[in-house]
Amino acid sequence: MSYDSRFWLESGGVSDSCEDSDGDGAFNIQELMIGKNPANPHDVLGIHLRVYVAPDIYRNITNILWGFLKASRYIFDYTDGHAFISLIEFVDREKKANVIVKDFGETNWAGVATLVPREGYWFGGYWFDTGEVLLNYYYLNSSINYFAAITGHELGHYVFGFFDEYEDANGNDYPDDLQEELSENNVCTVMGLGKLDPSKEIYYRELSTQRDYDILASLAQKYNVNPITEQLAYKDYPCWYTILYDMYIMCDLIFYLGGDVYVGPHDKVLYYTPLPGPFTMVEAYVKIIW
Repeated sequence: MSYDSRFWLESGGVSDSCEDSDGDGAFNIQELMIGKNPANPHDVLGIHLRVYVAPDIYRNITNILWGFLKASRYIFDYTDGHAFISLIEFVDREKKANVIVKDFGETNWAGVATLVPREGYWFGGYWFDTGEVLLNYYYLNSSINYFAAITGHELGHYVFGFFDEYEDANGNDYPDDLQEELSENNVCTVMGLGKLDPSKEIYYRELSTQRDYDILASLAQKYNVNPITEQLAYKDYPCWYTILYDMYIMCDLIFYLGGDVYVGPHDKVLYYTPLPGPFTMVEAYVKIIW
């Protein structure tokens, strides 16, 4: 894949296509190429990442870049075309970054991200330029797709304000047997319900709906688990509901889903059926600054 003057003019060139005319974080040319309106500030969110890669793993920069590019398509898919990574800027110091990629060793976590409390509600740290996403390359160096899946999950926290769904409200991980049965029932959520091959997660995981939680609740007694996930404990609703609220509050993003227009959340979205994908190659238009 080539990132050349087809999309980005360099060294003195100026073009309206390289601007973000409507202030939504997506550049004009990107919006045109993915079917959005460069004059509508409410139809898509372009996420800007400032990425620090530790020197001892910089030799893997090509795979790391591809991980971020695949994560952009994954996010575009799981938001049904309403958000993607539009800018990846590699920086030379950790303090400049909002995403840090390092080998942190055996930490038992592949990624962590900052959420911020505001007046009794939790939002992603991205909107307050607070905290960061940490990606542990110790676990992520085996698969570009797994890197993309974890990046998409952690940006789910950092940008969209989601909490985890692979554990209950008390921090207890759901057992593998339950996770496998959830997958058999087509419950595979971005924030962790359902068990999949890590290399295939970006192709099958979607944001949670009430259907997913109904199935979890129906299996809770069989496996002796609490069906209240961290997401429900902190946000009260599945992810498809809360993303409509958080993104309207943070950036006036309006969602166009199934012929309906959502200006904030509505009960109708609780049983929304996510679109299949990913099909749109948004990664081809990501702006990269070295």
